[in-house]
Amino acid sequence: MTIDPEHSRPLDVHRWSDHPEIKTLTDEIWSEITEVEGLIVVPTGNRKPLAPLIKQLRVLLVDLYVAWLGDPSLSIGISRSNNSYTPKSRYNGLHISKDILEVVDALVAIDLLDHHNFRNDRMYGGRFSRTSRYRPSKKLQDRFSKLQDLVFDISYNEKEETIFLTDFDTDELGNFIRTKDRKKRTFLVNYEDRDDPRIVQWRKTLNKYNNLLAQNHIDISSLDKPHIERKTKDDKIQRVSISRGNQFAKRVFSRSS
Repeated sequence: MTIDPEHSRPLDVHRWSDHPEIKTLTDEIWSEITEVEGLIVVPTGNRKPLAPLIKQLRVLLVDLYVAWLGDPSLSIGISRSNNSYTPKSRYNGLHISKDILEVVDALVAIDLLDHHNFRNDRMYGGRFSRTSRYRPSKKLQDRFSKLQDLVFDISYNEKEETIFLTDFDTDELGNFIRTKDRKKRTFLVNYEDRDDPRIVQWRKTLNKYNNLLAQNHIDISSLDKPHIERKTKDDKIQRVSISRGNQFAKRVFSRSS
């Protein structure tokens, strides 16, 4: 099945599972990767990834598994830009680094991932840029299908941030940069808890709410498939997954305030 680049979602770097079957699968695939000479570039000298590569492999496999469970046709968007990975950012609780791209390329090389290359738009200010898309290949899907239904054994990492601060991206003239669907493009802004005395309490409230969501199964029993379809403003069909993968709440503040 050909990858539809429009039917995708970004990689979620906070997926995690300590289930024995996930650990075993990760160890098996790690062995397959490292047995092929040159596929994994192990950092040398003083530069080491904050998260070991095998840990980053588990994050990637878990998120691919979650996407495949909900919709086998869904692909994951993964940026190839080093600037997209800030291991010490508050928005990267598992400290995933750009070294995850080495893991991605290794999985492609041993035919466990299908992929669709990125597009770098330099003519229209990045409006039509697109991250690379990845989806489990038939080989990896076969291995996923042998796992138990582990949906209740997959969680968000406790260090995932729930309070987001964003701002609008502008060009050299101060004009808003828009995406191809004409939305203003945003970027994440780092902040400190001391910037506002209410932040800590907001986070505690959201954590309690997310813990409640994690303990419950939310579904639409009348659906034949685990998703709904709706039209976007430009009359395209958007598929929205109804799964535990969407049971996580965040609070987003815009305009860097």
